[in-house]
This record gives sequence, C-alpha cells and structure tokens, in this order.
Amino acid sequence: MKKLSLVLCATMLAGIGSKAMAQVQDVSFTVAPVVGYTHWDSKLNLGDSPFWGVRAGFGFGPLVEIRGIYERSFDLKGKLKNNSSTPSWLLNWADKLEDSNVDIKRYGGELKFNLWSNAFVTPYLTAGGGIMEFGYTATPVGGTATSYKEKQIYGAGGVGLKFNMGRRVSLSLEGKDLIFNVNPGNRYLASAANGGDQLHNWTGQASLDIYFGGTNYDSGDAISRAYRNMYSDGFRGVKFVLEPGIAYVDYPAASGLKPQWFLGGSAGFDFSSIFGIRGFYYSATKTPGTLDFNLNNELRMYGGNFIARLNMPRGLTPYLNLGAGYREVTGKFTPTVTGATPKSGLFLFGGGGLEIPLFKYVALYGSVNAMLSEQENPAITSVTDPADVKVNAFYQAGVRFNFGRSNRDGRELYQSYSDAQTRSEVARLQESNLEEMNALRADYDARIKKLNAQRADYDARIKKLNEELADAVSRRDTVTVTRVLREKNEVADRITHVDNQTTQVATQSAQQSAQQGRTVTLTKAQFDALVNQVVSDLKREKGSQVSVSDVTGSNLSDLDKILLLNALYRSPYAAPNF
Repeated sequence: MKKLSLVLCATMLAGIGSKAMAQVQDVSFTVAPVVGYTHWDSKLNLGDSPFWGVRAGFGFGPLVEIRGIYERSFDLKGKLKNNSSTPSWLLNWADKLEDSNVDIKRYGGELKFNLWSNAFVTPYLTAGGGIMEFGYTATPVGGTATSYKEKQIYGAGGVGLKFNMGRRVSLSLEGKDLIFNVNPGNRYLASAANGGDQLHNWTGQASLDIYFGGTNYDSGDAISRAYRNMYSDGFRGVKFVLEPGIAYVDYPAASGLKPQWFLGGSAGFDFSSIFGIRGFYYSATKTPGTLDFNLNNELRMYGGNFIARLNMPRGLTPYLNLGAGYREVTGKFTPTVTGATPKSGLFLFGGGGLEIPLFKYVALYGSVNAMLSEQENPAITSVTDPADVKVNAFYQAGVRFNFGRSNRDGRELYQSYSDAQTRSEVARLQESNLEEMNALRADYDARIKKLNAQRADYDARIKKLNEELADAVSRRDTVTVTRVLREKNEVADRITHVDNQTTQVATQSAQQSAQQGRTVTLTKAQFDALVNQVVSDLKREKGSQVSVSDVTGSNLSDLDKILLLNALYRSPYAAPNF
C-alpha cells in the first residue's frame, strides 16, 4: 500500500510540475487505435486474451471526452507459433501465453474525465459499458460442430495516465475492471454454480489518441479571450441556465403506466460554451395522453444530467444528453392501467438534442433520449442477456434562458489597448526627445562657452596691447610700436578664427537638427521645466530681475532666448516694468 501511495504521489507531482502544454480546446473529434490484454476472472475457463480495437468520439475541451469503443480478441499465441519466421526468443515468450480459442468482441461507450489539463502527464478516470459477445464452435458428443454466440452486458471503470506527446497526439496507458454477469449456460463457465455471479476481469490497455478539430491555442491574454468569446455564446465565465419545458415518456405496458406528459423544467450551469450540468423536475399531467396545466403531483420525476454541445451555440447546435433520475409514485397515485401497480425507481437516460438560439439570452431546445428504468428491467447486478433489457423513449422540449456576464467586446479592448500603447510610446518619445534636446543644448552651450572664454581672453589681450601701443607712441618707441602692432594683428586673426568657429558650431547644430528631421514635442510640464531651467540660469547671471534687453543682449542660444521671451510675457517671470 505504501508503494502504491508513493507511485500515485509521484505521478501527481510529475503532472503538476511538468512543462505546460496547451491541449485541444472547444469541441474536437478523437480517434485512437487500441491494444490491450485481459486477465479473466478465475470462474471462467478462459486464457488471458490480447485485444485490438479502436476508440472514437468527441472531446469537450481538455477535460471531458465521450467515446465509442470497438475491441476484438485475437489468438496471439497461435499466430506466433504458426509463423515459421518467428524468432526463437519470441517463441519462448509465446509458450508462456495461454491459448485463446474463443472470439470475443466488445462494443459500447465510455466517459473519460481528465483530472487536469495543459501538462505533459495527466491522470484520468473512465466509466462506461456496452455489450460483450462470445463466439465459439462446439461439437456435442456424436454431433456436428456448431457455432455459438452469447452476449453479455458489461460495465467498466478504470484509471489511466495520459502522456501528451504534442498538441494533438497523446499516449494513454490505463487499467480497467471489466464487470459482467455471466450467463449460466456459458460454455467457458468453470462451474454451473457460478452462473449469474458478477465477475471482475482486469484489463490493461494502451492507445495513441489523435485529436482533430477544435483549437489548441489557450492564451491568457484578455484581448485574445474576448475575441474568442465573440464567436462563442457571448458570455464569459460560468452562466446560469433556466429551462422551463415539457417532457413525454413512452412507458411500456410492464411499467403499469400509460405514455405520459409532464410539465416542469431544468436549471443548472454552463461551465463553458459547450459543457453544462442540469437538475430537472417534472410533474405528470392528470390525463396521461393530454398536455395541459392540470397536474397530478402523485407522479413525478427528478434528477440530473449534463449536456455536451457539438458546436458553438451561434446557430443550430446539436448536443449530447446523459443523465439519471428518480421516478416517484406516491401511495395516493391512481393507476392509469387497470390492475397494475406502478412503483417508484431509478432510471438512466441518454440521447441527443438540438438547440436553436433566438438571440443571446434565449434559445429553444428539444431532445430525444432512451430511458432505462429500474422497475421495468431486471436488477443490474443480475442481468446477463441484453435482450432482457427494455428501454423506452423520453422526449424533452422547452425554452432555455441564459444569465451571465456578457463577453467584453474584443474590438473595444483592442482599441483601448492600442490607445494605451500609443500614449505610452508618445510619452516615451517625448521624454527621449527632451533628453536628446537637453544633450544637444548642453554640448552646444559647452562649446560656445569655451569659444566665448577664448574670445574674452583675446579681447583682454587686445585691450592690454592697445595700452602698450599708446604708451609706446607717447614714448616714440618705434620698436615697441612695431612689435605691439604685429602681435595685435595676430590676436585679431585669432579672434577672427574664434568667431568663425562660433559660426561653424551654430551652423553644425542647425544642420544636425535638420538632418534628424524630428519635431520635438513637449508636454506643458516639460516645457515649463525647460523654461524654469533657462530662467534660473539667466537670473544667476543678471540678478533677480530679468528684462527684454537682458535677454536679447545675453550670450544665450537662440532657443533659450525664445524660451525666455515667452516666459517674460507671462507670470511669474515677467518684470514689473515690462
């Protein structure tokens, strides 16, 4: 038991921790080749049987599947022993197999529930049933060989592991308990005393499941989900469903009831656009064959079912219907069949229906089902022959009202997302433009400051040379005059060179702006911050008050002058006398 617990825990951890892998969403069609091996109950004189077969059905999202089954036994030992090309090691293995001299077929259906989705390893449960057919040839003493066929009703439940090899392909390994009541006359029954016993037969299977249709894209993006929902039923999340309606049951004579109309309805939840559960309640009409509002509350039925749509409910939508319930006949009920005493009991039903949406919140529906009632059939634990099972028709119709949160419009969400992205990008570009402009301005100011400093040095030198020249002239010192004039010319040339460099820097700055071809866009806050910076710089240079003449006569760049002139015409920077 400890080992089994450890294996189960390890499997769950592996599934939870494995790499996420999107599986098929919505409605899909699945087909799977199957091989298996059945170990028969010891009460049967049957060798263990290998099987092959196929499963096909529908998937309703990644969690629920409904599948039809066909399986058939084959004599693996005989095929290996009779093949001359079989290698010796395989012959040795074949000797360990048991002979299988009976042809066994199984056909039926099952429900499969995956316990989680979007993981590499997924455990699942199965439950189903069907018909098992035994075929064999027997030769009575002194007689001739005769072929026999026997049919048994079986049920099956199992567990398995699903390994998602890709988005649409998976490998499944499962074990099942195959349960049936053996016919007392079965040739392979070990003892006649075991006739009618419930037998448990263990089966191991492997299948390669291939999925068609549906979609394997499961985005967590709200916009993608909204666009998907636009093409579904128009709702998001779980919705509540109310279904007032009518029902008609074609009871067999053995039930002690005549075919009966019922009034009532269902209520439940749709967990997605394709899958939902319902609880139902119906009360019989007083006159069995008449549909009216005069109810006979002494005969009623209630239970639950689930529906699985085969398409998105945007038009005529077929769906599958499976459920169970209880037919209650009270002691005050007046039998509708003379001499009969109807009884309460359980029933199962399954079938198909059609949904006709009128608009988003309202749809018409109708279904046709096969009903299997407890009171009209032998006990499930003792039935052996399928011919002993009686079913009757069960019809439903009504109006379906849907209540839930409406889907968000994908186009509006995308437009909102696009606008937000645009605003974010514009803000980023504006910030980038401002930073670039500040960098250009800082570089321009640094170079101009350096050139202005050089010009100031040269101006000071010219002033000093002029003083020396005046002194030399007064002293009639021709040598000094000549030297000073020559040096003054050199300084003048340097001043000219500095002025040319200043012009060149200004021209290059203008060319860079033109080459970039970019318009600098500032928000009001950014523009005010830039003005404040320039005003602060000039105030430190000119004092607390700034006038127009201070601006125009300053060494500021043209851009800074424009910013300051703009600031001087509005508070709080305007001079009182301006």
